[in-house]
Amino acid sequence: MKKLLTIATLTLFTIVLVSCSALDPLSTFIKTADSNVSTMETFEAVETEDETSVNALTSQSILEVSLDLSTDHEKVQYIRSLFQEIKLLHAHNVIDGNDVKTSWEALKSNAETFKSLELEMSEEDKDAIRAARQLLVNERQTILETRGVVRDLFLELRGKYNLENLDLIISNLEEVKAILEQRAAYIELFGTTINEVNVIVISYLPE
Repeated sequence: MKKLLTIATLTLFTIVLVSCSALDPLSTFIKTADSNVSTMETFEAVETEDETSVNALTSQSILEVSLDLSTDHEKVQYIRSLFQEIKLLHAHNVIDGNDVKTSWEALKSNAETFKSLELEMSEEDKDAIRAARQLLVNERQTILETRGVVRDLFLELRGKYNLENLDLIISNLEEVKAILEQRAAYIELFGTTINEVNVIVISYLPE
């Protein structure tokens, strides 16, 4: 009986601790932001093999003789420009993502200092952090829907970089570009949100 009572007491104590942690908006924001960082790190790279195929397609379009040569040439040039935009978007996303990670590490450090000093946050700031967390939850869910899609779109094109598949190539690359633009907006929002929460936390720390 005494053993059962001890177990019940420990269980209740654990529930209380979990509940208190759940009510701490800064802690829950940190956990959510950490999940967003992990999501950002899963974004696919643009492979060198795809760039080589696009370059080979250009050579083919110059050598190929066809009734629709002028139309094909325009499409190939558009494909080249699309791929260059995709490469640029991906490069910017990597750079901006690294900047966000730096901001994220700064926030974690400040949050640890905040907790170690046992500081109290105003209800207004707590509400602001809760709203920021919910924004990240929503955006992460949206961006997760694109996970693996870029890779699949490029895989579909493997072995099909030729004049017979120009429309398919354009369609897939346009979709890839749209996804990378969506991710760029997500990374920007994520970075802005982290910085806003960090400003709140810093306002409580001693100078």
